[in-house]
Amino acid sequence: MVTIRCAGCSSQFVPTRPTQRTCSPTCRQRAWRRRHRGLPPQPRDHCASCGQPLLGSNSPMRRYCDNRCRVRAYRERLASRRATA
Repeated sequence: MVTIRCAGCSSQFVPTRPTQRTCSPTCRQRAWRRRHRGLPPQPRDHCASCGQPLLGSNSPMRRYCDNRCRVRAYRERLASRRATA
């Protein structure tokens, strides 16, 4: 019999079906969550455009210190796309 490594817990097991990748339903759920959710976003501590510290918000989705930096980064992305096209 062939043994394979479980995608959820990395233990060796003998599959009962040819397409089986996990040793149990718990490991199947763990592997699905790992594939689809990944790691939770980490809060940034500096602006992605100017490098200034981000103050006043703990939102993990915040990337820029203010609207001016957000617009500047957007325009830089547009310019780089137009240059490659």
